[in-house]
Amino acid sequence: MVPLSALMLSVLTVDAGIQMVILNRIWRSRKHKMQQELQEEEQLTRYDSTPPAEQAKGWEFKILRTSGNGFRGSKTLRRVCQEESQAGWILLEKLDNHRLRFRRPLSAREQDHLCSIDPYRCYYGLPEELETLLTIAGVLLIMGSVAYFSFLRAQEFFGGLQTQSVPTAPTPRRPRAAEPAPPRRQPAQQP
Repeated sequence: MVPLSALMLSVLTVDAGIQMVILNRIWRSRKHKMQQELQEEEQLTRYDSTPPAEQAKGWEFKILRTSGNGFRGSKTLRRVCQEESQAGWILLEKLDNHRLRFRRPLSAREQDHLCSIDPYRCYYGLPEELETLLTIAGVLLIMGSVAYFSFLRAQEFFGGLQTQSVPTAPTPRRPRAAEPAPPRRQPAQQP
């Protein structure tokens, strides 16, 4: 019979394996999404060798990112636009809830030393990698604590059960070797 602790250890191992598969799929899907966004941004900011009209006027562009859907709320969007305007950046377009595209005249570079923010920042809030790692750590903590408390609960439940061995059929009794068998009587022969 397998001990209860070995059984629970195997359940926890399977649980950890399932968690790793889930985390791998999440990681791969995020990586794929980031690659698609980079391709889209390259198409948006592509410049030919001959400068277009916007570039001839002396504009520079940047894309500001945030993790999650940080630019969904209007308050956050307004605050970011106010911060960026200190450096002369003007909101050109909102690509989605986590990317904004700004532009500013090249002449605004002269005022960069007066800004309270980094005028060339590309991320707002926590970096995406840090947030991803914190999310993974949180998921592992939650799933690990559920597995641990489930283990304790199962041990409490099964630990109190009284187990008995299964009775087996009685074996037939053999004669003892020390007792000789009584001699057989031979029938008498007649002459």
